[in-house]
This record gives sequence, structure tokens and C-alpha cells, in this order.
Amino acid sequence: MEMERLADWTFTEIKEIFLKNEISWDQIPGKGERSSSFPMSEATIEIPACKDKKIQREFHLTGRGEKQGLKGEIYRQLGVYVFLNKKKYTFRLPVQKIKVSIE
Repeated sequence: MEMERLADWTFTEIKEIFLKNEISWDQIPGKGERSSSFPMSEATIEIPACKDKKIQREFHLTGRGEKQGLKGEIYRQLGVYVFLNKKKYTFRLPVQKIKVSIE
């Protein structure tokens, strides 16, 4: 059960990575493509009366779909695969390409 909580927490961290634009649009896979692995910092599960357990974390992305909006914006549906000590947890995440205009 703690691993599932850690997977959910890790997915929250991944969403923050996207919100901070730490993954460029070029690194986000298009439909049918897969990204390389993105390593994350190690996590620790602490359960009272048990030895702390170190968990290796990483994730990769797959492109599940792509759509263009009415104003030309691009949307992609991603599969997010979180690996905790090689065990896979699957999530979905929609992303939008944002045009940045410099004035």
C-alpha cells in the first residue's frame, strides 16, 4: 500500500516538473512514440517498527494521442509510466504546447 502512495506522490512531482517547464516540448513524445527514461531522486519508505526502505524512481512517457485546437494550439495525451524499484505504475496526463511570445 505504501508503494501505491509513493507512486501517486511521484506522479504529483512529475506534474510539477511539467508545470515548471523542466521537460521541453521536444522531449515529449508524439503519438506512438516513447521517451527515454527520466531519473528521479531516490525515495524512502518509513514504516514504524520496520527498517527504512530506499526506493529507486524513474519514469518514461508515451504519446497516446495528439490533437490540434481551434486556435492552432497542440494537445497531447501522454501515458506516464512510473517505475519504483522496477515495478510499473501507469498514469495519464494531458499536455498543451504553449506559444511563448517575446515582445
